[in-house]
Amino acid sequence: MMLSDLVSSSSQEIAPSVRALLAAFHEETLQKLAIAPIDSDPIYQAADGWLCRVGEDGWIFDSDAVLDKADTITIQPTSVRDIEEPCDETLTQNGQRRPYGGIGVGNDEQLGLDFEVEQTEWGKWVDPDRRAAQVRKFLEYAGLQRIPSKPWPEDSAEVKRLDPIVAGLFPDMATAMAPENANMADAFICFIGECFIKFAGAKWVEFEWFGRENSFYDHVNPALLMDTYDEDVDTAWGLMESMIDYHPEVYDGMFSQIAKAIREYAADHEEKRREEASSVM
Repeated sequence: MMLSDLVSSSSQEIAPSVRALLAAFHEETLQKLAIAPIDSDPIYQAADGWLCRVGEDGWIFDSDAVLDKADTITIQPTSVRDIEEPCDETLTQNGQRRPYGGIGVGNDEQLGLDFEVEQTEWGKWVDPDRRAAQVRKFLEYAGLQRIPSKPWPEDSAEVKRLDPIVAGLFPDMATAMAPENANMADAFICFIGECFIKFAGAKWVEFEWFGRENSFYDHVNPALLMDTYDEDVDTAWGLMESMIDYHPEVYDGMFSQIAKAIREYAADHEEKRREEASSVM
């Protein structure tokens, strides 16, 4: 046999069936290489689908236990958890707090949620900017420059001037709750609320709603939680009713009754602050 015959026979083209088989075998080679660890050992797949690792010496491992353990993916659990956390509160009729639940996120975590949260009716009412604007509205109507730095004293000339102004606005509960007076009633409620906040350490809380006949608002029932030892709670509706139904033999007018309530809660608040301060000394 001549050398030319050997060269001729070795340069024959690959049969189409073999070429198709090789193409199918290498079809996902790039994808497999992309996801395979750089230092991974060759893995042999038997006809029955069984996988086994090929060692450096070319021999197949007898057991796939090492393979299973090495290829296990460690999953780190997320730290976002659904727990009850007090982000706000509502008060029931007996004064018990009913916390709202929420998604709790740890101190070193952030929950990136890029969406707008629709404000609730309570959130709209208690909004500080809205209440501040309403306070200014009543101050302007009553001819007041500002809320005083201290509660009005019993013989305050300003209280005496405010008595007829308040009586003219709200001669009775029906007038105070009339739709045409809703805006001014809300302005006055925000005004007296700010007085209790300033002098008695109060804060607005959402009280349980018992219907429109027991609230100045359609869907919320604002109440003031006083910073006193008793943690007294007065709804806006209750304060207005008590003021309008005041006893003339006891008070000179409606606002005189409110001014006295502010003084009493302010005194209780100050007593609590003094005792708390002395207990930590």
